[in-house]
Amino acid sequence: MQDFHGGKVYGQGMKGYVSDTACYKNDIHNFCYLFYSKIDSCKVVILYTDSEKVNLKTYGDFNTLYTLLQNAQHTVTKTFNGKDPQMAFRNELRSNITITKIFQNKSHHTISPGFLWNNKPVYGMKIVDNLNNASYHLFSEGCSIQIMHIKFTQPLFNKFVQDITDTLNVLQKFGYQHNDIKPDNMVFCKNSNRFKLIDWELTSHINNSMKNLEGMGNTLFNHPLKFYLSGLPAFVSKRLATFYAAKKKKYNWVSKLKTFHELHLLTTTSFDYILQTHPNDSLNKIHRLYSSYFDKYAFAQSVILLADKNRLQIPFHIVNNLLDPLLPRLPQKKEV
Repeated sequence: MQDFHGGKVYGQGMKGYVSDTACYKNDIHNFCYLFYSKIDSCKVVILYTDSEKVNLKTYGDFNTLYTLLQNAQHTVTKTFNGKDPQMAFRNELRSNITITKIFQNKSHHTISPGFLWNNKPVYGMKIVDNLNNASYHLFSEGCSIQIMHIKFTQPLFNKFVQDITDTLNVLQKFGYQHNDIKPDNMVFCKNSNRFKLIDWELTSHINNSMKNLEGMGNTLFNHPLKFYLSGLPAFVSKRLATFYAAKKKKYNWVSKLKTFHELHLLTTTSFDYILQTHPNDSLNKIHRLYSSYFDKYAFAQSVILLADKNRLQIPFHIVNNLLDPLLPRLPQKKEV
């Protein structure tokens, strides 16, 4: 079964790619066109939420849905094509439902569903052809401008820092964490004029038992304590960031920054200090003390490195609060 494609592909990750949803003239590779071309040989399962329950509905009115997709000009589709697309789809769908519940009427903080079907928000779709091959797709508002593609001015950069900080404050208030904070998972949404987080698949409650390493997110921007608490030895946890920066081509720019190496030294020093402060405490106790701050630390480090890369000033009054208590306050060369 051929995968759906949008008019434009915005990004490819380990588990799928993001593209336009709507139909475009003379573009036979977009999501909407390929959907319509298969209506005689497939069934559609639309997934939406009703309170906390996920309802599965199969519809035969393909032409109505096709018309809806034709007009979905401001939405994007994530198509899962990794190792286990069904599992990745289910995990991210479940997380999106959880996040929707957390933010409720504060939709400006997070990506909203792509469109409504029967007056209900549509989050995802499963397409099964006559050979029983399935493809899995999630829909969301069209926030496709990634942070790495933005030419920041200082005011826009300050807005970016404040918008994401506000979102992390709400998450922390409700006891949740994103678990994979990095520039790839931050976008700008034109319609709402806000910066938002995407890819919520690894979202978890802070009080949950410690995840395994696979659920810890990226190793470049996270604090080494997070990996130590997942069971890795201390010396390995401290070296993950430099190893990742050297290995991943897309983040070669990080390893070239003097700030990265200075920050890494401060981070490993703070990691050693935390362990020395809790010599007899269990990992579970240390987890309870620090786990709610990991997202904020990862974002603070992203901000510091992006500021260096773009030759911008760091809003220290925000960043130092994000770093606390995992890292000592940074010396303020100049306040923004």
